[in-house]
Parts: sequence; structure tokens; C-alpha cells
Amino acid sequence: MAKPDGTPCPDSMPRDARQPAFDHVVVPGRYAVAAIVWLHGFGDGPEGWADEFRGLHAQYSSARFVYLRAPRLPQTCYRGALVTSWGDYHDEECTRKGTLDYDNQNIVSEAVLAEAHAVMDEIVDSGLPASSIVVGGFSMGATAAAEVALRYSRGPIGGLVMLNGWLLPRARAALAAGPLPRRVL
Repeated sequence: MAKPDGTPCPDSMPRDARQPAFDHVVVPGRYAVAAIVWLHGFGDGPEGWADEFRGLHAQYSSARFVYLRAPRLPQTCYRGALVTSWGDYHDEECTRKGTLDYDNQNIVSEAVLAEAHAVMDEIVDSGLPASSIVVGGFSMGATAAAEVALRYSRGPIGGLVMLNGWLLPRARAALAAGPLPRRVL
């Protein structure tokens, strides 16, 4: 798709691992005393999760909800096809101990990690301490959330929520080294 002047619309331009520049959906908290940063699963987007958590927005109106959107990245398992993801899957099979992707550090690209940390830095720079941030995700997003949370350098965060994910080697090492988030769910 193109704008009237012929330039491509942002949604139609492929993104790659070097320039993730993912956008995000923000549900601002009225008095923001906490922030929840959510990472969706492979091939998904943030809108469904923002809708799914709508009840939480009302219940926790003092929290800012930030739903990150993964870039479209080439996938080895799909012969280079671009898919909305946090990194590169090598195998189409379910990820479990012993599979190609279980220890595949490229499941979460370093560019994505840096971008997510920049979003968290913005939250901290706005006045919220890192200990008031909870990072969570689903599936590949849960794995990315663990990398983001456990490798964040500006202090331990308030919590980590992982739904159907696993820890990559660097996250396992960070977890072993501590300090830990207040809650690991």
C-alpha cells in the first residue's frame, strides 16, 4: 500500500532484525503508579491482548498498559517468510527441551531486546521505578518477556508473567545470577 505521494505506508514496509522499530498500543493509567509491558505471541499482534485485558484496564486504572508489537522478521522455519515475531524460529515443531529452538538465542533478537529496554527506559524516565514495571507475554512473547525482564540493567523489575514460554540460556544465566524480579509467575 502507498500514500497518495507514492511512499509506502508504514504497515506495508517489511521490518527486519536490524531495525525493529516496533510500535505499541498504550492504555494510559490515570495516575500511573505502575506499568505492565506485554509481548504477544508468534504471528500475533497487540490489539487482541489489549482487548482481552480490557477488564484489567478498568480494575487497575492507575497502571499504564503497554502492548508491544513485534516486527515482521524472516523465519528460518518458513524458508525466510516474514512473520510478526520477536526473533527467528528454526523449527515448526512445539518448542521443548532438546528441540532446535530451546537454546536458540536468536528466538529473541538483540535489536528487539534493545527496543523493549528503550520502552522500559522511557517508563522509568517518566518517574516510575523499575520495581513498578511488570513484563509479561504469551508463548514466544513470554520467552521474549523473560529476556527483557531478566536482562534489564536499570534495576530489578516488579514482576515477570510468562504464559506458555521458556527461558533461553541468557535468561537462565541472569536468573541464576540474580537479583530477581519481586514475583516470577
